Amino acid sequence: TCGVGPYGIFYTSAQSPVTPRPITGPTDVCPYFNNSLEATYSIEAVDAASSYLWTVPEGVTITEDLGTSIKVTFGTDFVTSAIVVRSANGCGASGARSITINRSLPSIPSLIAGPNNTCILIPSTGNASGTNGIYIVKRTAADLVYVWTVPEGAEIVSNTVGTTEDQIEVKFTNAYVAGDITVVAQNNCGTSSPRVFKLTKLIPGTPGLISENMTGDCPNRIFEYSLVATPSGSVYVEWTVPAGGTILSGQGTTTITVSYDNVAIAGNISVVGINGCRTSGARVLAVKYAACPLGFITKTSTFNSGVELEVLGASIFPNPSTSAFRLKVSSSAKGSIQVNIYDVTGSKRQVLKISAGEVTTFGENLKAGVYMVEVIQGNERKVSRIVKL
Repeated sequence: TCGVGPYGIFYTSAQSPVTPRPITGPTDVCPYFNNSLEATYSIEAVDAASSYLWTVPEGVTITEDLGTSIKVTFGTDFVTSAIVVRSANGCGASGARSITINRSLPSIPSLIAGPNNTCILIPSTGNASGTNGIYIVKRTAADLVYVWTVPEGAEIVSNTVGTTEDQIEVKFTNAYVAGDITVVAQNNCGTSSPRVFKLTKLIPGTPGLISENMTGDCPNRIFEYSLVATPSGSVYVEWTVPAGGTILSGQGTTTITVSYDNVAIAGNISVVGINGCRTSGARVLAVKYAACPLGFITKTSTFNSGVELEVLGASIFPNPSTSAFRLKVSSSAKGSIQVNIYDVTGSKRQVLKISAGEVTTFGENLKAGVYMVEVIQGNERKVSRIVKL
């Protein structure tokens, strides 16, 4: 009755909701491709939105729609494309938010690690059953399957799948002629390009210089012959000795022990490297030993007339050495003595002329490594090994 009071004002608006924040969910479809596994995509709730409009590409089926999230499966006709969502209310729909889903083939596998010279794996003398080769690739994803292919004449005897690498064990036979090992990565999306591991057939290298050392004198003459190392690409070394000699031990290794009859010996000590493909060229050491006399003196006994054999000997010290070596040559014969120093490849590095009983210093300029010292006087020859540190 006294009048009208102030207005009460309530403001209203007609406004579409804002664009949803980024969609979360897997972008690599391959683990879900062409199977019944469901992938989930979701967004945060949008203020003033009363519903959400999801759009999926061809090949994608929505199995459950919870508004702010959906579950989907992927069919064989799906290709890389996007899933889209808008928020909506009675006034309209927001702008679109999308996430790109990729259907990608696996990447080419990593480099293969393993032996490439098949000749050391193929059966050979001294390795009658051969040696299996181990080949490995690093795994780049848990869902990948690695499929290996080996050439004719080889077979996969085992395949070990680990968490970080995939490994095969391969047996090569004498039927192997040529060909390479390949591996591809596979997942639900398809197969990668192949990774190729080139295989070769390398002949064994010629053995290095042969060293000679007499360990037993008449009447039981024993000599030891050695190589510094197994020839490159070889799995076995084979020695031959002249008539009158018998290999007591070491055949197939870098050192043999030989017993000689008491008759005169003349001929060659030879050694070759062997693998499953070839035999190397021979390294030869010519030997010539006089017959054991009817009488001679040894370190422990005197026989018959007491005639002393002429012996060429070399003493090298210190050995190994970090600087120079000292050489003293003993000989009961007369005549000049030549000393040749070779590296393991057979290249001559130094030549000395010395006299019996003389102490000579050498080798101060040699690089670190293994060398052969050859002492020659007339028809006598002695070879010793030295090591420079």
